[in-house]
Amino acid sequence: MSRSWSRSVHALVGAATALAVVTACGGADDSRARGTADDPVTVSFWAWTRGSQEVVDAFNATHDTIKVEFEEIPSGGLGGYPKIANAVKAGIAPDLLSIEYPQLSAFVSQGSLQDISGYLTEDIKKKFLPQTIEMTTLGGRNWAVPFDAAPQVFYYRKDFFTEHGITPP
Repeated sequence: MSRSWSRSVHALVGAATALAVVTACGGADDSRARGTADDPVTVSFWAWTRGSQEVVDAFNATHDTIKVEFEEIPSGGLGGYPKIANAVKAGIAPDLLSIEYPQLSAFVSQGSLQDISGYLTEDIKKKFLPQTIEMTTLGGRNWAVPFDAAPQVFYYRKDFFTEHGITPP
């Protein structure tokens, strides 16, 4: 499986899980909690990750009771985070958004995210690496559905280490 296809599959699983969690958040007496083919629930989703529109299109094609409206925003550090923060303050934040794990605590402390612990069941958690669940858990509460986990690699120059008598770890 190619790297880009694998990322797309993981994105689709994450998006579908997040959508299931969000639509479940609507409470039993909320008429928007359950859509129908004639009157689907509309969920707004902001992200900057490549392939998000294709994931949304695939989701929309296979779900007639939920319609996702996608908006591509700038990458977090390139303007996405201020856009999200301003939307929260203005009361026009999306239903779903993509943020990186290190920024989660800032959004939680600002009151920008909803605790989804009651909706992130053990069956859903089993679909993700335990470490990614830990990264979306703060204060014993779940604040996000994990999206991905990218491998990190450390490179070093052997010649430089040898020249300076450094033993690599």
